[in-house]
Amino acid sequence: MKTQTQNPNESIMHYTFKTEALRLKFYKVVKALEELSAKDSLSSLRNFEQVLDNTIKRSKLVLTASQIANKQLKQEELSKALKFSLPMVKKYIGLAKALDEAEAEAVANFKKLNQSRINNGSKVNYGIDALTKFLKGEEIYPSEEQQQAEENRKENDRLKKQAEAKAKAEAKAKEQAEAKGTSQAEAKAEARPNEARYLFNPVLFGFENDVREDITLNIIHSPKNKAKPYLVSSNVPSFVLRAMFEKILRHTEKCEADKEIIEQYEQSLEDSLEDSLEDTDYTTFDSDHIRIAR
Repeated sequence: MKTQTQNPNESIMHYTFKTEALRLKFYKVVKALEELSAKDSLSSLRNFEQVLDNTIKRSKLVLTASQIANKQLKQEELSKALKFSLPMVKKYIGLAKALDEAEAEAVANFKKLNQSRINNGSKVNYGIDALTKFLKGEEIYPSEEQQQAEENRKENDRLKKQAEAKAKAEAKAKEQAEAKGTSQAEAKAEARPNEARYLFNPVLFGFENDVREDITLNIIHSPKNKAKPYLVSSNVPSFVLRAMFEKILRHTEKCEADKEIIEQYEQSLEDSLEDSLEDTDYTTFDSDHIRIAR
């Protein structure tokens, strides 16, 4: 009668290994993973440290199984035998490798960090992704400033992709318009009557070192959307547009003030017609934005 070790479970019987020894070695690792999962299902884990310890044990077993199955099994076969999805297998392998490269006290520091947050009533994150990031020296509890910066980065990426998609669509529309013998503007106006497109020179706004091409601004009006009827997209991040329009508004306000000064000077010129114009000094014009040469 064969022993249990000599008779691997049916889930891996049909997989091809070079030797029976490799098959048995692989089976032992699979069996250890099953026993570990059984302990989890029995709710024997009383705190996050035990959950963490089991995650670490599981990652090392998955890495061992992967090394045994190297060039023996396909990735899909390995995933099926271990009863984990392929992405999870890769995550466990990544964690095991990060554990090998990290300092000895890294896991202890991770536990202390989470325990201190638990004591303070803060949210904790001790999942496989968080531990892997921590072992690699990455931040797992970012500050509000870091969170905002990450949100800005995601928003900028979204706008960039949106602008790229828009540019491709416009290029395609241009090709179609030229093929039909119609101008791009006519085709665009006919296809999208509720859309407007504007171009701005980046040099005028001090972005020449960051933006190499004209700044585009696309506005689409959707009357059916009562809450948010305008969709605005551009080829630059939102903060660039904000800075640009703030500069436009500042200069508009200053130009309005200059306009009042100009009107006063024009009136003074009319009043001085009776006197000698040569006696009038026009170099004292007080403006940072308008220059008058004699």
